[in-house]
Amino acid sequence: LRGGNNNASTRILMNPATMIGGYAQFSYYTNYWGPSPSERDHGVIIRKMPLGKEKKPIYQEKDLDKVPTGETT
Repeated sequence: LRGGNNNASTRILMNPATMIGGYAQFSYYTNYWGPSPSERDHGVIIRKMPLGKEKKPIYQEKDLDKVPTGETT
């Protein structure tokens, strides 16, 4: 089988040694064989944690009232 686009069926050569034993890091699809791709549709928000008394970070929002006045960043 031959195809002209990315979703076309293609011939793949499977290695029987990697098909046994439950290798979770390998994906077996018609067009793809190899390590699973990374998730690129996720976003990450990074912000500076507020510091409370003794310059220790505050991890929970319920404790934000412990932030000294004027130091909310």
